[in-house]
Amino acid sequence: MTVHSPFHHFTTSLRSPHGRLLDLRRPQVMGILNLTPDSFFAGSRVASEHELLARAEAMLAAGAAVLDLGAYSTRPGAEDISEAEETTRLLPAVEILRREFPQVFLSADTFRAGVAAAAVAAGVVAAVPRGRPMSRPTATPTP
Repeated sequence: MTVHSPFHHFTTSLRSPHGRLLDLRRPQVMGILNLTPDSFFAGSRVASEHELLARAEAMLAAGAAVLDLGAYSTRPGAEDISEAEETTRLLPAVEILRREFPQVFLSADTFRAGVAAAAVAAGVVAAVPRGRPMSRPTATPTP
């Protein structure tokens, strides 16, 4: 007989807002949706509701089990935005995706507790902590 810790289900699965479980005991594919106007790769940026839905649909059709939403750019030299701005970028996308793909597992890529709390309240199943961004140099140092 296998004995599991009280946290076994938390560490081996995610529960969607609709009660569906995602088994984390095997690898899962995560699609990344960048909601920033200045992410590392220009081709990953999502600028409109139509583009958000088209990319999400393509990722889900290709086998993504989770859609991860990033609303704060960690690209070197990117503008440091406020928690309010990050939340303003994130929550409309969560609402759109929750409306169009109600069964999808959504995660939020943030280092801010307030953004994570707002995302979870809006239907995100996990806020993925990534730590504080590295300091961003504003100019190239001269020797």
